[in-house]
Amino acid sequence: GMYNMNGGFTISNPGITIRLANSAIIQNDSLCFIVNADNVTITSETIGGAKCVPTGGSDGIVVGSDTDPNVEGLRIVGIEIDGSDSTGSRDGIHFNGAINNFQIVDNYIHDLDGDGVEFTAQPTGEVMEIQGNLFQNNGGLGVNNSAGTAAINAEYNSWGHYSAPAVGTDISENVDADPWTHVDLY
Repeated sequence: GMYNMNGGFTISNPGITIRLANSAIIQNDSLCFIVNADNVTITSETIGGAKCVPTGGSDGIVVGSDTDPNVEGLRIVGIEIDGSDSTGSRDGIHFNGAINNFQIVDNYIHDLDGDGVEFTAQPTGEVMEIQGNLFQNNGGLGVNNSAGTAAINAEYNSWGHYSAPAVGTDISENVDADPWTHVDLY
């Protein structure tokens, strides 16, 4: 069956794993998740099985609050962030501060008015991976690290076209997206 849950979930306890059932849709007049804790995983039963639909001019997933922007150990794996049914949706995943050690893997992030993933400060750590994602039809960039000072790993992603991801169209400066793939993961 189809599950449709109201969004705006705030995750404040460290070490939580949210595993969304296949066909789950997180949607409300807001964002889907606010992550204010370390070592949080948001995933689905199977790759692309669950959907986050940000509405009301919101980001899909916001990481870090204004008062405590720095989070570490976040994993977002195998979900769809779909901005196609909303107007004014902003970023798919928005980092309010410096993220330390993260993985954004095997997601489908598309049709947002803003960026697929936006960093507002340089990420740090030994594990920084954005891999196996499909970024498509976003109004902004697929991955935006323009506030950063060093390259982050965004290799082996698909950008919705065959050619290399272009700085200013698909990615910002400080994003290493070579090699890339061209597959429709959905």
